[in-house]
Amino acid sequence: MSNPYYESPSQQPTPPSPAPGVPLQPYGQAAGQPYDQPYAYHAGGQAPQGGTSQGLSITSLVLGVANFFGFGFLLIPPIAGVILGHIGLKKEPAGRGMAIAGLVLNYLMLLLILGFVLFFVWAVIAAGDSSDSFPSPSTHAPSMDPSLSPDPSLSPEPSSSPLPTGRVV
Repeated sequence: MSNPYYESPSQQPTPPSPAPGVPLQPYGQAAGQPYDQPYAYHAGGQAPQGGTSQGLSITSLVLGVANFFGFGFLLIPPIAGVILGHIGLKKEPAGRGMAIAGLVLNYLMLLLILGFVLFFVWAVIAAGDSSDSFPSPSTHAPSMDPSLSPDPSLSPEPSSSPLPTGRVV
């Protein structure tokens, strides 16, 4: 009994032979036939050569979003996002939208940081100036100008009785 799934080597069909004078390609394909280019496999996570890379634009966008959700008042992430966004605009035309979005978010965060710093400086300066507006006993002593003294007829007469001593008589 023979196995229908197994054919002996002598029974295998032979591939069609190319026209005379046409060189054979690897795997028995004749030149010019469809699928004469091998499949491009990129091992090791490498990007294909000539493909579109969007790494800088994506990084700029991620830094811009991360600034609003946690890294807001650190100065280095928005600066790095702005730099990567500008480089991404020049080198990665396919990631133009992400680079622009990252630039907008990172510049906005830089403006917020600058506004916060200016407000803080203004608050410190205002707090320093406001300490002079409250009178202190040493700098604001009563005036000795006689024209500003109260009318003596309105002041109470000193009593001739001694001050109470706390003894019961």
